[in-house]
Amino acid sequence: MRGLIALLASLAAPGEAAERRWPVGSIERVRVEAPVAVRIVTGGGTGVSATAADRAALEAIDVRVDGTTLTLRARQVVAGEVVIRTPRVDSVAVTSAATVAVDAMRGSRVTASMVGAGTLSVGRIEADTLSVALVGEGEIAAAGGSARDARVTGQGPGTIDLARVATDRLAVQAAGDIIVRAAARDSAQVTAGPDAQVAVAGRARCTVRAPKTAVVRCGER
Repeated sequence: MRGLIALLASLAAPGEAAERRWPVGSIERVRVEAPVAVRIVTGGGTGVSATAADRAALEAIDVRVDGTTLTLRARQVVAGEVVIRTPRVDSVAVTSAATVAVDAMRGSRVTASMVGAGTLSVGRIEADTLSVALVGEGEIAAAGGSARDARVTGQGPGTIDLARVATDRLAVQAAGDIIVRAAARDSAQVTAGPDAQVAVAGRARCTVRAPKTAVVRCGER
């Protein structure tokens, strides 16, 4: 009887999430080519771990390291989370419908790019030179930071929000019905297509090349 009760209790209890780990060394660049939620944690140790509802989903995840570049792929949509730990990351590229969150990106050259309908959010960016590129309907956003020079390019119905990243010199190229928010202190050069929306906060000297149908605000507090 006790055995039967224990069996019924185990069947009624929710299953624990499966976990998988990959021992990797220090990496500085991450490419996400898998439709999965990814969290990148910097400033500590190294390693990759993943949790999912079942083991089969974890077996579909492929982690490859080439030098200081880590590439994440999957053979199917994974309903779980991948956590990447590394001391520092200066480049993140997303080419899938992934949700990627990075606590911080630091380096002399920092690059954030996306193709498709994913989401890339960064807690803080610290860079001498910052490059941000978006093609598609995805979203790239940063909660704070600074850069001496920033180049932002966007095409498609996506959104780039760098309004909380203080930059000295800014260059924006916006095509399609992209939405770009940024900030500049010294100078800003904006080239926008007819359907683009660009807002540059701060009191930078602005040079704008855009048709009348484009919505461009530059040099405003």
